[in-house]
Amino acid sequence: MRTPFKSVYQIAERHARERGNKVHAIAAESGIEVTFKQVFALCNQMASFLAKRGFQANDRVSVLADNCLSQMLLFHMVQAYGATINLVNCEVHTKNVEQILFDVEPKLILWHRDLAPELQVIVRATGVEHYTFDDNPVPSSTNEFFSLLAKELSTPSVPLVGTPQDFALINYTSGTTSSPKGVCCSHEAYFYVNDGDVQAFRIAETDRILEYRAVTWCSPQILSVCTTLQAGATIVLAKKFSQSHFFEWVQKYGVTISAGVPTAITMLLARPH
Repeated sequence: MRTPFKSVYQIAERHARERGNKVHAIAAESGIEVTFKQVFALCNQMASFLAKRGFQANDRVSVLADNCLSQMLLFHMVQAYGATINLVNCEVHTKNVEQILFDVEPKLILWHRDLAPELQVIVRATGVEHYTFDDNPVPSSTNEFFSLLAKELSTPSVPLVGTPQDFALINYTSGTTSSPKGVCCSHEAYFYVNDGDVQAFRIAETDRILEYRAVTWCSPQILSVCTTLQAGATIVLAKKFSQSHFFEWVQKYGVTISAGVPTAITMLLARPH
């Protein structure tokens, strides 16, 4: 029987109600944690923030950052409201960022405060509303955007937008043979892609998935980021792969699953015993 469609907002709401104090996300390097209750609160705050700016379905938010809890949660928060998220790979796409932002036409740009100076110039030149953030989704003197969000209601307060057929996200191809191209995916399609992985890999709420690949790519999104949310599981997010820390993270956080590219797996197998 086909699983009934659930929006990101509905999924976050259910987990907040059923397992609110359970940890959903952990920063591998620092050990900082975010619970399902906090995820749902952030979704509500983002909905209020976007609603005040007149965001509708298919309006885009571009996020420029490397792996961190804030970036990953923004991915969920924008989709939960019903708008479209565009995560930009700032390492691979550096020379193409200007073109990507031109094509996507975001109404809001969020960028990590450690973004390369040349990319900061590009963001500011768009004339689009933009804010900085840091690694962790909490208000602080260095976290402009999440300090703004903290002023919004953390409980349901605004109507959500969109339908299952509207765009959930725009991911860009690597651009290895030509200019990167945007690939659009609906909320419904993305739900079923992730649901298929939850079922195929039998991911349960007791699992803890370690992800170190750039979550700007589709594979980490559907194998780790979104599957853990749909299953009520926990994601352990690292900034990048570390041969020296991998097994330390596995042991420290009780990791049960981790996907990886052949190069990383080969490095791990070649480690001295």
